[in-house]
Amino acid sequence: MIWDIDPTLIGPYELPWHGLFFVLEIAALIYVLWKWRKEGAVTFNDWSWLLLVGAGHLFYATQIEKETFDLEIRYYGLFFAIGLLGAARAFPVYFERWGFPKSHAEALTLWTPIGMLLGAHFIHLLFYETEVFYDSATGEILKHPERIIQLGSGLASHGGGLGAILAVLWFARKNDIDPMKYMDPSMCAATWVIPWVRVGNFFNSEIVGRVWDGPWAVAFPRHECGHAYYGTHGACPEHIEVLTRHPSQVYEAILAFLMLGLAIYLQRKWRNRLRPGAILFILLGYYFTTRFFIEYTKEYQTISDSFPFTMGQMLSAPIVLLSLYMLLFSKKSNIRTAVGPEEATGDELLPPEERAAAPDPDEDDGGDAEPKARPKKRKKRKKR
Repeated sequence: MIWDIDPTLIGPYELPWHGLFFVLEIAALIYVLWKWRKEGAVTFNDWSWLLLVGAGHLFYATQIEKETFDLEIRYYGLFFAIGLLGAARAFPVYFERWGFPKSHAEALTLWTPIGMLLGAHFIHLLFYETEVFYDSATGEILKHPERIIQLGSGLASHGGGLGAILAVLWFARKNDIDPMKYMDPSMCAATWVIPWVRVGNFFNSEIVGRVWDGPWAVAFPRHECGHAYYGTHGACPEHIEVLTRHPSQVYEAILAFLMLGLAIYLQRKWRNRLRPGAILFILLGYYFTTRFFIEYTKEYQTISDSFPFTMGQMLSAPIVLLSLYMLLFSKKSNIRTAVGPEEATGDELLPPEERAAAPDPDEDDGGDAEPKARPKKRKKRKKR
């Protein structure tokens, strides 16, 4: 919905958004000072809240230059938020089951989504909107610099995965932990996001399939005549033909929900039987293999019409090959050899106060744990 009002007062209640951002920034700064006075030191995680509010303020400031401000809730953002909430709940549960501190998981629930968002946006620009950085037709560099900070528009799943992995790598190095041991619970938690993103794509009429007139074909009029036009008029103009297409987003959502089930199974049954990183590469190999074949039903996106593969396939194939190599031939995440004691995770990594409160990792393993010994019954003495 668009409100044609003073651009510094946005929304149905005309709230002073600049003032609200300043209040949040002051509150975040007070929190940092309080932590410094209480503990004598401030971590980067403490500063992160101030950085997040400042980034939001900067994004808002770039939008108020317009005469009107387009403030709306889209299906993509709604379902993305549902996925993030699921991942945020799963992170501490999975980390404790792997024997890591809950505090590490809570920190990663902030940094992993940030890495995912930044990676997804910049990889999209690099491979799908190259003219942002260099327009080969005119030779112009940084033709549309404003696109660099428009994080809500243009996201690539390959970049989202890369950004999340880099965030986990950075955090693991920061805490002097083998990054591969962090990757498995992080990847299992991240699988809660992917299916909901594809559901949002479907309702937003984004990443549509190729033209098809099969029994379950779907028409996407918003895509055919433009989101802005359809949102204003509620229909496409008569001269535009609304085609039916493959619901490729639904295909991907179904396969992603199956991957979520696979991740739940692997973290319950195999987390202590596989080498660190193996579950990561199993899930990556599954997702990008299915993504490679789903591309045959998606609208063609590549360098030229004569090229045999889409951009999504060219980005997926190296990840599939890397996953196969790491699972079958590498020493680090090999699934063909037994796990050594030095590679296993356990409660010894937990701080003492969290070790006592950590849940039993085998309590939901469907009978994998050793049964508890039954107390012996005392024999009743017979009265003589």
